[in-house]
Amino acid sequence: MSNIPKLSFLPPEIFDNAMVVDEIDLGHESGQPIAPFKGSKFIVYPNQTSPLDIHDVKECWFIAAGSGIVTCNGATEKAVNPGDVLFFNSQQSHQVFNNGPENLLVFSVWWK
Repeated sequence: MSNIPKLSFLPPEIFDNAMVVDEIDLGHESGQPIAPFKGSKFIVYPNQTSPLDIHDVKECWFIAAGSGIVTCNGATEKAVNPGDVLFFNSQQSHQVFNNGPENLLVFSVWWK
């Protein structure tokens, strides 16, 4: 298994002390990406909301820990818990409120 590359994270981004995002470094020595997608993990702290997100890419969220309420396009609310997987189409606004007592951990993958 020594030939399987272990990826690292880029420096974290902190948003208003509400959440921290660690994007996966999918670069390669050649300067070309090693995958046709990008990914990250992010944590939303208890009683905090992620910034409203809208973009040209498609995105999946994998809820790993904690609980929350997701808002889509400003109206749709859905409770999320560990094991849930969500899909957001391009230009679909989305954000999550952590309504639980522990950190909400989400893994995200996005692509064009």
